Amino acid sequence: MSAKGKLKATLRKNKKNQQARRGELHKQSLVAQIRKFDDPILKEVCSPVDEMEISAILMHIERVLKATKDGVGLAAPQIGIAKRAFVTRFNQKENDFLYFINPEIVEKSEEVVADKEGCLSYPGVTAIVDRPLWVRVKYRDEKNVERVKKFEGFE
Repeated sequence: MSAKGKLKATLRKNKKNQQARRGELHKQSLVAQIRKFDDPILKEVCSPVDEMEISAILMHIERVLKATKDGVGLAAPQIGIAKRAFVTRFNQKENDFLYFINPEIVEKSEEVVADKEGCLSYPGVTAIVDRPLWVRVKYRDEKNVERVKKFEGFE
């Protein structure tokens, strides 16, 4: 390879490395938006999301959730938005997202299951949490279509 060819290859490699570093810094800045521990917004009663806000709120929650290494779900208050919305991804490798606007548990099992859970707003902290075996949730999706769905187990 000529000196000119080597220089071009080095420049391409440097450019790729710079882009990767910028991408990593962007991810870190998104993750830094997650509110932690005793932030007051985490204890607020959230207001409903109106139709005009749906797209912007969900897109922002999704971007921050994608930037996390192992986040399964993220709610609007966790990124400073006191609205009733959250996004989940049960398969992190495929980024298979479910979007919940103004969710409401309409039915749940009386039987509970205890399992270890973590939370992006409490990094490094896990606790055993009792959850219903199943819940039926009424919510609006990312297209503002009303849905009612039963979730069981990990979901």
